[in-house]
Amino acid sequence: MSKVFITQDVGKINFLPAEEYGELVPVINGYVNHTQLKRSMARLQDAMRSITKEDWIVPAGHPALIALAGYYMADRTGMIRLLAWDNMTGRYVPSEVRVR
Repeated sequence: MSKVFITQDVGKINFLPAEEYGELVPVINGYVNHTQLKRSMARLQDAMRSITKEDWIVPAGHPALIALAGYYMADRTGMIRLLAWDNMTGRYVPSEVRVR
């Protein structure tokens, strides 16, 4: 089963519609202080260690965490697979970019 890595969950967004694409895996829970960003990035890498080409990223939260998640997936799998929320349809829209 695919996993859906949620870069940061601060409790304001309902991510349940993303379950259509796999098991939800919140990477960072709660707010990130700029002084704790290095520690948060290490936690992100640890949580995403098992990422594969079949998995997805929901880009949510701190821009640095979103960027690192995309970079990490690209480095490990050669591609980035994102789920972006579409307000018009009320669903997540998948997009893929092959980087190698």
